Amino acid sequence: MFRKNKAQSIIEFAVVFAVIVAAIIIMGQYIKNALSSKIRDTADTFGQGESFEPDKTTVDSQLKNE
Repeated sequence: MFRKNKAQSIIEFAVVFAVIVAAIIIMGQYIKNALSSKIRDTADTFGQGESFEPDKTTVDSQLKNE
């Protein structure tokens, strides 16, 4: 009887552990997407909503070496 309860406890622990690991993995994706969105919004704010395009982006003022 004691051996059966111990095996059941180990299986329950493994299932709970697997659920927690799965939840962390899923939450990681949501956190990654949220942070990416915040970074993109901040970059758009500082860049006046424009994205960098190598062929189309120009500099308005030239730096002078004095």
